[in-house]
Amino acid sequence: MVGDCLATFLNRRIVVALYTDSISTSVAFKVNAARIEADRNLRRLSTGQRILRPEDDAGAMQVAMKMDSSRKRSDAALLGLQNARSYTEAQDNALNVVGQLFTRLSELATMATDLTKNDSDRAAYDYEFQNLIKEIQRIDLEEFNEIRLFRGTTYKLFDVGANIKWTDAKAAVDNQDAADPLNYHYLATVTSQAEQDEIARQIGDVGINAWLGGQDTAVEGEWRWTEGPEGKEDGGQGRQFWNGTSGGSAVGGAYENWAANEPNNAGDEDYLQISQGGTPPGGWNDLPDRDTMGAAYQPTGYVRETEEGNLPVAYHENGSTFEIAKISYTSGREGDVLYLANELFSSMNVQTVADATHAIELIAGKSEQPETAVDRYSALNVISRLRAQVGANLSRLGMEIENLTQKRNNFEAALSRSADLDVSLESTRFQKNSVKLEFGAAMLAQANGLAQNTALMNFI
Repeated sequence: MVGDCLATFLNRRIVVALYTDSISTSVAFKVNAARIEADRNLRRLSTGQRILRPEDDAGAMQVAMKMDSSRKRSDAALLGLQNARSYTEAQDNALNVVGQLFTRLSELATMATDLTKNDSDRAAYDYEFQNLIKEIQRIDLEEFNEIRLFRGTTYKLFDVGANIKWTDAKAAVDNQDAADPLNYHYLATVTSQAEQDEIARQIGDVGINAWLGGQDTAVEGEWRWTEGPEGKEDGGQGRQFWNGTSGGSAVGGAYENWAANEPNNAGDEDYLQISQGGTPPGGWNDLPDRDTMGAAYQPTGYVRETEEGNLPVAYHENGSTFEIAKISYTSGREGDVLYLANELFSSMNVQTVADATHAIELIAGKSEQPETAVDRYSALNVISRLRAQVGANLSRLGMEIENLTQKRNNFEAALSRSADLDVSLESTRFQKNSVKLEFGAAMLAQANGLAQNTALMNFI
């Protein structure tokens, strides 16, 4: 019966005294208070949370909300750090394969120096040798979730599908650069045969007329690279690579790829393009800054060059970042692997003893002392330095992961102390309030009965 009374009163929002005498009213008030507390106990026990509403503990709720937000941001940053470590481990695995490939190349070159081998034997070695070089170049383009593992210099062809002027192409690339703080974008500047080969390797045959980052608008006939790092040279005028028209000459042995009889300055032709209409197709041509030229020459796109930067990694719940140094063997600016693979390896073979000996020097270096430039920039030395750099990145990431994990655990502990429920204490309180409610309900029934009897006697 008492249990039925408890269930009845728990399901009501108020407790009613049948008569308004002081005893019934007092008991009803206490029963209602016990019911409210029992309801609160049940809500807390069902959720495991000490604070469910602001009125439970306004200050503690504010602290708990901040800590919970910090914990969740820490979880997100920790996931980012772990992904960065996976990315860096993928770099190391790829470099390990590249090192094995170079070791095999040196092995083939050494076998080719065997005086008992004939030309047919060396040709067989050279066939494998050339294919392994191609594999080294292919690995450079490997990606991790569509992000290149090796961040150096990249090239991309933009085919806009409509006629475009040089100034519009430059504006488009400048806008892309302004919108990307991580990388440096500019109209491509082609300064060596190795770079030309790299462009062909990355984007293949251009296949359209496309703008490049060169012009002679300042002084007619002084062709300069005016975009990118080269554009900042010579007091901001840009690096000059050609002087004159088709009968002119390269400046200081600079690389050029003019088509036959170009440049010819046939009508204010001051801007550089890759032309499919020249001889041979794909050579350079000068063209005016217009979008109304004939289809044979009018560019419908441009080549963008990108100097990729270091990768930012968030290490703090407030969004703070640090940079892990980029790993690249494609920059070609300091005698690195691109210089070896694209410029030297492109003409290197093991078809003769002399060529094979030269290959060994380039891959493994010389044993002479003091160390020569060939030793410093030998392929295996470059790869070993890059792997050491990857190791440094992994070490930094590991320390940041450990630190953030500890901070995240501290947030979790603080949040638990602030917001989590002491189940044993709350269960005790619930039992206490349940007993109050049961006995209060019983006493209220007695008080209502007593009041009714008293009223009847007074009436008689």
